[in-house]
Amino acid sequence: MAQVYLTQQGIYQHKAELLDIQERYLPEAKAGSNEHLVQFYEARIKKLRDQLANCIRIETRTPIQTPIADVEQVWIEFWKPLVTDAEGNVDMDQVKKELCDLHFLIQNVGKVYDHITGGMISKVLTDPKVVIREAEDHYRRCYDPEDEGEE
Repeated sequence: MAQVYLTQQGIYQHKAELLDIQERYLPEAKAGSNEHLVQFYEARIKKLRDQLANCIRIETRTPIQTPIADVEQVWIEFWKPLVTDAEGNVDMDQVKKELCDLHFLIQNVGKVYDHITGGMISKVLTDPKVVIREAEDHYRRCYDPEDEGEE
């Protein structure tokens, strides 16, 4: 089933880093009176909390649903001309080629989504509008002048 979810691994990584900073690094920086590190860790905590809130928002989105009527329309308009001959017979060699291409896309689109969204989305059937929005948010976070030097 299509899902618009952040991988659980991403959530766990954010939580683990947040706990490490809160329970270990920040107290050590405060104990050592290192104001620069204290500010860095406090800013990182804020950023991680924001990212986790975003993860929760992504997880609660409804998956894409494909109505049955759309399946027939996609067959008639897209697949049938690609995999049938003039008499309407299915060409299995052509079906195999098309499925091979589709397999390549399924294996790789998620990797691209994961990269351009900063690990927020990796599911290939995610609504493109969601991927674009998350990619733009990721770019904003990466290039926001006030966030420079935090990572």
